Amino acid sequence: MSLYNALNMSHYGNPDDLEIITLDNALFLQMKNDVAFLINTNEMCLIEHSSTVCLNYPLRSLLYLAREYEVILEQRNENILKYGLVKIPTPACIVLYNGMNENVLNGCKTLKDYVILISKIRENYNEIGDLAKAIHKAVDYCIDADHLRSFLIRNRAEVEPMLLSEGTVEEYVDSMNEVKEQEIERLKKVVQEKDEELSKVTQEKDEKNNEIARLKALLAAKENN
Repeated sequence: MSLYNALNMSHYGNPDDLEIITLDNALFLQMKNDVAFLINTNEMCLIEHSSTVCLNYPLRSLLYLAREYEVILEQRNENILKYGLVKIPTPACIVLYNGMNENVLNGCKTLKDYVILISKIRENYNEIGDLAKAIHKAVDYCIDADHLRSFLIRNRAEVEPMLLSEGTVEEYVDSMNEVKEQEIERLKKVVQEKDEELSKVTQEKDEKNNEIARLKALLAAKENN
């Protein structure tokens, strides 16, 4: 609920107003949504964390929404064939992007500021090992550096607990460390392949030099004869 309040500048405080409706079998079409919930039965929010850019996210959200509406209408015993208007929850689809695509980031200052916030939390966490202090220090930095300044000043009370409780940052740190290890392994493999290619080229060069030397020796022997 703190995440929803921070994103929508709302002030819901009663946990009973929130109903988690994340689909258990939402892996159809190879699509997974991190969390979906209803607020006061008339607002539906879909939230997904992503470290990569997907231009098909609006379409994926549409398909996910359609499945959610199908379940909701069935639970409410609504008939879409009747004459009267069937009311459905207002949807909000949100992607919390924690990747580093420069083209995307440069095209959206808010998104870039969010990535800077998460990156500073990760940096602070690696230095001091205390997530709460790392978040607090990162928020101070972003306010001073004008990254999400007005948003963080207005919603700090909700943002810091949300980041601490949702596990977002720890997951990001773990994922970034995993990416870093994968990149190191990839670079090691590239270096090994280049070494093998260089060794092969050197071997071929030595073989050619030996062949040239052998032919020169044969030519010199024939000339002497």
